[in-house]
Amino acid sequence: MTALNFRHSSKETWSLLKKLGGKQHTRRVETSISPNQVANHIVNVSRMPSKKRHTNQIRKRFRDLKKECTQIYELSAPYSVAEITTALKGLKPGKAAGSDGMHPEFLINCGPNTRRWLSKFYTDIQQSGTLPPEFRKSKIIAIVKPGKSNDRPENYRPIALFSVCYKLLERIIYNRIRPIILNIIPVEQAGFRPGRSCSDQVFSLTIYIEAGFQNRLKTAAVFIDLTAAHDTVWRHGLLYKLLQTIRYRNTV
Repeated sequence: MTALNFRHSSKETWSLLKKLGGKQHTRRVETSISPNQVANHIVNVSRMPSKKRHTNQIRKRFRDLKKECTQIYELSAPYSVAEITTALKGLKPGKAAGSDGMHPEFLINCGPNTRRWLSKFYTDIQQSGTLPPEFRKSKIIAIVKPGKSNDRPENYRPIALFSVCYKLLERIIYNRIRPIILNIIPVEQAGFRPGRSCSDQVFSLTIYIEAGFQNRLKTAAVFIDLTAAHDTVWRHGLLYKLLQTIRYRNTV
C-alpha cells in the first residue's frame, strides 16, 4: 500500500485499487454498427450547412478588423524558457498520445536544451502564423454517451487526441492571454474558469429560490442542452468574436 501515490500517477493508483478489490470493470461489448458508420456521422455533423451570404459577410468583417489590429508586445514577444517550463507543469502524465505517438512524459521530463529548442520552435510558429501540418491531425476515439445504446452512430461522443506538442502550445498561449480573458469574462460565468465550477451556479440558483420563498415570489429557470454543440461550432464566427475581444492579429 505504500506504493499508492495519487499525485505521481492517479492512473496507476486506481488500477491497483481495482485489482485489490477483485472486480474487473473492463468488458467487451458487441455492437451492430461499424467504425465507419460512426466516422461518417461525425463528419456529416461537422459539415452542417450554414447561410452562405452571412458567412461571407463575417469573413469580410474578420479580414477588415484584422487589418485594424495592432501589435501588443506582451503577446507578440518571443516565448521564453520560463514560459515553456510553466506550461510543462500543466501537462498531465498518463494521458493518451496523439497521432504522432508522443506521450506527455516525453516533454515533461525534457532537459534545458530541449526547452530552449521548444521556445524557438513555438516563437517561429507565432511569428509565421502557420501551424505545422502534424498539429492539425488528431486521433479520434468514439465513446458511447452515458445511458445511450451503442447501436446508433449519434450516440457516440468523439474524443480528439491531438499532438502533445500542440497541447503545450495551447497552454503557452492560454497563459499569455489569461489575464486579458479574466477581465472580460462576466463574473456570473463559472464554467471554464479556474477556481470555479458548475457547483457555483447551483449554489446561486439555490439562493435565488430561497430568497423567492421568503418574499413569496416564484423562480423560473431555463436549462438548454445543445446537441453536438462542440462539433458544430462555427469557427469563422468564433474567430471573429475572439478578434473583437482581443484585438491582436497574431493570437488569432
